Amino acid sequence: MKLSAEASDVIKIVNLLAIMLIVAIHYHTRNFPGYFEVNFIVQEFIHNVIGRSAVPLFAALSGFLFFAGKDFDLEVYWRKLLSRIQTILLPCLLIIATTWLYKQLEWYWSSGNGVTTSVWAILNSLLFYPIGSQFWFIRDLLILIVLSPYIFVLVHRFAWVLPVALMLTWFFDLQPFPLFKGKFFIHIEMLAFFVLGAYCSIAKLNVSDLKLIKPSFAPFLSILLIYFFLAALRIYVEPRFGAWYSRIDYPFIVVCIQKSLILMGIYILFVLAGRLNRSKGKDLMLRLSGYSFFVFLVHDYPLKQILWKVMLELGVSQQWIFYLRLSAALLIMFMAAFILEWFFPRFFSWLSGGRNARRHALNAQNKTAASQVRARYY
Repeated sequence: MKLSAEASDVIKIVNLLAIMLIVAIHYHTRNFPGYFEVNFIVQEFIHNVIGRSAVPLFAALSGFLFFAGKDFDLEVYWRKLLSRIQTILLPCLLIIATTWLYKQLEWYWSSGNGVTTSVWAILNSLLFYPIGSQFWFIRDLLILIVLSPYIFVLVHRFAWVLPVALMLTWFFDLQPFPLFKGKFFIHIEMLAFFVLGAYCSIAKLNVSDLKLIKPSFAPFLSILLIYFFLAALRIYVEPRFGAWYSRIDYPFIVVCIQKSLILMGIYILFVLAGRLNRSKGKDLMLRLSGYSFFVFLVHDYPLKQILWKVMLELGVSQQWIFYLRLSAALLIMFMAAFILEWFFPRFFSWLSGGRNARRHALNAQNKTAASQVRARYY
């Protein structure tokens, strides 16, 4: 399936929104000392309601885009696999190795003990326990990409039955895979939404007109009212709901409400992205979307810890540190991305997987110049 220019831009913007929600999740401070009701509700909504739509949204887009384009065969599979290794795996390994080295040096500075020399300990840390809570997603994504030929065959064999069965498994919070190195071999959320996106792409469902994300005012307002009502209900009934690897068996109705909020949140994010794509800020959003993968890679350790320490030393109250630290982190990361792109364009294009807008603009200029040269001589 070939995406229209509008659909491609909406995907870029919704990806940016989801990345910013991921950062907000990892910067939350809802367990602050004392009790501040409004602060708690705001953080809970960002961190544990709308923010929980980000990962399944990423998974669905990944599945959709992986199977987009020409008909899927082994040649296409190997080409896309090598592409994902270059644009996802290698940049991740660089950041993982860099943060691991920083952590070792930090340990040396604070304790005086030397850096570990055990090869197994180093490989185990880098591959199975990377520093940074964002890399589990990359692990699951790469496993799904490796298994994508089997997913392709199963989707063709069972059609819509496969994604529906997996989505129901996810909705009822069942985990069919065992734990491996402290994580599920494949998290059901990743699998269900990746397969859903794959099915939409393989079945060539028409998304180019984007009618679903252009609702009229009244229906969308109704959806928002239902969404906020369910969010308020979930927060009131289970204010400390744990979405990941929780050992608590929550009431079935609460789990259903949470999963419904995730599905509605994905739709709301798409509608918001569509509106931003039709706004005056479209160019800025598309430019920032080119930096989103870089932000995803570097937003956790050590930046999160450094900002926490600095703001506490500056006397920032823990009741408000979430908002200030999140704003400072986003500003620092986007500025760093702009500076790296400006001074080291080739390196940054590699680090961002070629997603940055400056690279695409330069490519467009080069193609235009080349076509002008060909027109001149031929």
